[in-house]
Amino acid sequence: MQSETQGVSIEENMDPSQYLEKQYHMSNSQNDPVNLYSYIHKNQADPAFKPFIPKLKDHILGHLLEQDYKGDMYGKFTNAEWNTVHIASEQIYCCKTVQINYTTYDIRHNRDTINIQLYLDIMVNSLETGPNAQPYWYAHVIGIFHTIVSSTHPELKGMVKLHCQLDFLWVRWFGMEPG
Repeated sequence: MQSETQGVSIEENMDPSQYLEKQYHMSNSQNDPVNLYSYIHKNQADPAFKPFIPKLKDHILGHLLEQDYKGDMYGKFTNAEWNTVHIASEQIYCCKTVQINYTTYDIRHNRDTINIQLYLDIMVNSLETGPNAQPYWYAHVIGIFHTIVSSTHPELKGMVKLHCQLDFLWVRWFGMEPG
């Protein structure tokens, strides 16, 4: 038996510590669908929307191919590789919140909520290394989404080619000011 708790589908007899082991919780509701291409067209004057579809397809392919994340992208994919990505019904689904689980400095479990109506700025551990590396990256959350994806990319293994749900945050990264 399942119940819906704050948009997260959980088993009623599941031990709460089991869902603390996950990195995050996001609703899988499809109550707020957005046609991807209409959404981009409606917001075409906003520069953040221009590279959205190529960046989304880069993210999907990088995730499905289990590549290392390199900051703002996974790697360079060709148009032919982008064309192997299929977003079901060209729909993405909006979510209002995502809950991020983490361990505190004193080894306790805690959870932060990113809410697109209240808390839009986030910080994450940086992937930078070296003497001038920044310890954190900062971003502004534009949206919280999930979609159903599949790909016919030749390097994919068996089951990944089938439809699967992919959750993602669309963010605008803050950059360092020179000097």
